[in-house]
Amino acid sequence: MWPGTAVGRLVGLLGLMTFLAACAMLSPFERPWPPDAIAWDEAQRANSPYFYALFLAQYPNSAFVPQARTRLEALTWEDVQKGNGPGDYARFIRMYPDSVWVPQARARLATLEQERDRRQHDNERVNCSQLEDRVRAYTAAVQYAVTAMQQLPPDKQQNPMISNVELPQLREVFHAIEEYRQALRAVRATYGNAPACHTPHQEIAYYVLPTAHGPMFLEHIPTQSPLNGQVVWRFIQETP
Repeated sequence: MWPGTAVGRLVGLLGLMTFLAACAMLSPFERPWPPDAIAWDEAQRANSPYFYALFLAQYPNSAFVPQARTRLEALTWEDVQKGNGPGDYARFIRMYPDSVWVPQARARLATLEQERDRRQHDNERVNCSQLEDRVRAYTAAVQYAVTAMQQLPPDKQQNPMISNVELPQLREVFHAIEEYRQALRAVRATYGNAPACHTPHQEIAYYVLPTAHGPMFLEHIPTQSPLNGQVVWRFIQETP
């Protein structure tokens, strides 16, 4: 009886161990997560608008969608406040018209638009006249150079390139160009752009071409003057 009993007990113990092992394998903690749960866990770990938006695009029917939308909206609002521009707040209002932050966004947008309008008014009041003065100085210099060019011999007038040796008045043209460019740069540095009353003149510029010996060729092609882009004015400026 004893050996049989020992064998029976051993068999029973082995059966119990097998049952426990099977139970462990079927434990819910060891079951693989569904794909949306894995993606949701990754989105939470990343905690960025990109990953929440990606999750919503990939799993629009997931049980985690409400949480993802809430978190995406909150992070978007944080980014809007960091950007703090009129476009940022306007875009947030369009994207989340029912958000609890919409009243704050509208208030901040109104403030920024008022500040922008005030700066534009100041920009026009302060800078319109000086920029137009620079344009008039440039136009006068061009007209003066054209008049002087018409006094040159015919073969010189037909030359596709006129240097400052042949036409000393060119220095005034380039001087007027540089004064205009400096004024426009200063306005943009202070106000971000030129005032609405002034359209930057694209022809008020020159091209700088280096030479093998150090001096710089300055070339100007007036497109709206009497020359109509047919003549390049050039003179040499020594580099510092």
